[in-house]
Amino acid sequence: MCNRPIDYGTVPLALLCPIFGQFEDDFQTTHDSDLNPRIFQATRELANEMAGLYSKEAERQWRFQEWLRRTYGVSLLDKIGK
Repeated sequence: MCNRPIDYGTVPLALLCPIFGQFEDDFQTTHDSDLNPRIFQATRELANEMAGLYSKEAERQWRFQEWLRRTYGVSLLDKIGK
């Protein structure tokens, strides 16, 4: 990520949400052999989704929920509704 936003028109994710900053720190201090490519790919997909510009926060939430369902087969709506 090199401390640059994914798109020049967006704020770096590490500034928007501490969890992405922590990921970036962890990623830079972890040995390559310790990285799971599937986890890295899923995290990159989430970072790309969350870096988008959305007219409403509800759309960003929906995109996150879709990513969670697609990646881990988990539905927050099912968990909250029970």
